[in-house]
Amino acid sequence: MPHPAPADADRRRARAPVICYPTDRLPGPDLALYAAARQQARKTAEVIVPPR
Repeated sequence: MPHPAPADADRRRARAPVICYPTDRLPGPDLALYAAARQQARKTAEVIVPPR
């Protein structure tokens, strides 16, 4: 069940986002590490969440 939008929803959406950290200085992900981990991964469980 969706909640009604707050009274100031349009004003909130109109504001520019606030970036709390310098995104240009974040290290890139180690994709080779993730690819290697994925090769060794095995499925142990599954959860299916039905749509609302």
